Amino acid sequence: LDRLTAASSNQNWGTAYVYDGFGNLLQKNVTAGSAPSLVQSVNPATNQIDYVNYDANGNRTTVNGTPAAYDAQNRMIQYNGWNHYAYNASNQRVWRLWAQCCTNGQQTTSEEFYVYGVNGQRVGTYQIQFLLNTDGNHTYANAWVDDYSVYFAGRLVGHGTPYDPPYTDGSGIAAVSTDQVGSVIDDKSFAPQVADTYQQYYPWGEEKFGSSPNDRVKFATYRRDSESGLDYAWNRYYDNTTGRFITPDPYKGSADPYNPQSWNRYGYGLNDPVGNNDPSGMDTCLYPGYYQGEDWVPSSWGPCGGFVMFYATGWSGGGGGWNPCANRQAVGFIKAHLSDAQSLANTLRVPVQFVLAVSEEESRFGTSNIASNAGNFFGIWAGAPGQTGTYTTTGGTAVAEFSGSDPYFASGSSFVALVQAHDSGVSDPDSFFGTLHQTYRYAAQTSTKGYQSMMKEIASDTLARINQCLK
Repeated sequence: LDRLTAASSNQNWGTAYVYDGFGNLLQKNVTAGSAPSLVQSVNPATNQIDYVNYDANGNRTTVNGTPAAYDAQNRMIQYNGWNHYAYNASNQRVWRLWAQCCTNGQQTTSEEFYVYGVNGQRVGTYQIQFLLNTDGNHTYANAWVDDYSVYFAGRLVGHGTPYDPPYTDGSGIAAVSTDQVGSVIDDKSFAPQVADTYQQYYPWGEEKFGSSPNDRVKFATYRRDSESGLDYAWNRYYDNTTGRFITPDPYKGSADPYNPQSWNRYGYGLNDPVGNNDPSGMDTCLYPGYYQGEDWVPSSWGPCGGFVMFYATGWSGGGGGWNPCANRQAVGFIKAHLSDAQSLANTLRVPVQFVLAVSEEESRFGTSNIASNAGNFFGIWAGAPGQTGTYTTTGGTAVAEFSGSDPYFASGSSFVALVQAHDSGVSDPDSFFGTLHQTYRYAAQTSTKGYQSMMKEIASDTLARINQCLK
């Protein structure tokens, strides 16, 4: 099942994990040193934690013993009575209000407004603070930019606050380092408050070595709220203490009939938190990167598109469900190449979405170096039929180059010639994509099951776009 069953470190800690038959994490058992532990029971009929309150839609109404409330779209809009939230049509949290009573004879009310970039990452936080004397007669207001973030190739690389200019590059931005799942492991902007800016996490996201300031990105691309300790995951909130989301997955398409673990709507990362992540809170991302030939490139053009956008750009928000037509780049790619792809699929005698899925993944909708520099939409190596030349990847792999009036069809014809001996006439996606991985070494550095799962998701989304977006 590829679930994490045990973890340990040379920092003198170890933990073993226990699950039930439905993929619910039940126990974190410390096997060495000191580490977070957990014992919880789960109702097998609902996959909800026993002795925890839920509403009729399956949303937790208590978090850490504190009440939480939700709107009609199952988005948390209130926590502890003092904290309130609002969201835009894309389910991005755009406003937060919280109040404190009373500090130095004053009641403090603060509002935060969030700004997002074109790829869906939060890039700015603006705060307004109101101070009301307890006699109710005098109110003061302050406003400032509270937080700003810089992303490159889909990853957080810089972070700044107005309080820490000596630790920045002069522009107010300090360097940030992240690990393989997007967890921040070094944030220089918090040096004044944290003696050691290097942060580490236990597998499910609990912070090691005490606690550093919250209200910033921490575990697996998520921002950790100070009031609740929950991680904000765009469409949901993640609880690292229990290793699960507090509300069911709103994206029905993430339930893969070939992967029973995905049927648990509260589970995180298919129970592999060190190898997978789920930036949108809607679908597990198996690979934070992509393959160029045989070279692994850990960047934003992976199957999760900067961890977030590949799946999440199809989400319409507002409770409307997944909208396949929202990803204009994907729809445009299909529209441009559907005729060629259908001709190739007819020759290979396979569903057209299989062919399109391969070209979409290998060329990232025609935007990767393979497509833009060499007309190679299918990741074909040098020596393939019909190639007009070769180029060499950064890792030294010789990859076929195609040119002419229709390089998509040329590279696709070479792909058909390569795989038809084993994949001709195959209609089962597991068989088709499994052969690509095992026989033709597509994405050879990952597991067959992982590659099959990813490609079936792409093919399913492609078919939905063909049926709904090209009319």
